[in-house]
Amino acid sequence: MKITNNKLDEAFYVETPNASMTPRDPKYIVLHGSVFDNVQDQLEFFDAGTIKESAHLIVDKKGDVYQLAPFTAKTWHAGVSYWQGHHGLNGFSIGIYVMPSVESYERMHEIIPLIVEEYNIRDIMSHHDICDRHYHCHNYPAETFKVYVD
Repeated sequence: MKITNNKLDEAFYVETPNASMTPRDPKYIVLHGSVFDNVQDQLEFFDAGTIKESAHLIVDKKGDVYQLAPFTAKTWHAGVSYWQGHHGLNGFSIGIYVMPSVESYERMHEIIPLIVEEYNIRDIMSHHDICDRHYHCHNYPAETFKVYVD
């Protein structure tokens, strides 16, 4: 697996309308635990309601990877957020939704090092670490993946 033109070459690409394609320089990775059992339900949730959401990647329970936007695009996954002096982490981060399973966890150990190296990522955190505490944030443990950041 490798990153070419800001996309994972082995990912299924499903473009989201909920993103700004204006290039930016991501500094962080924000991990989100998905509450859905399949990618279609996650995608429908992103497009439902008045607040349109998105992410860069979804990793399903089988370890399959779906990319919704190039890594340099701004996706709407962090909401009201703050980390290390930055407000509004959508503009500074890559968002990954993960459907927890052994296979998705193993796939994350393939993906994270690639992204860290390609974009010189400074830190990896869970959405719960950065979100407004009044907002329900789905947690995905980030500590295991911090070993890939210098």
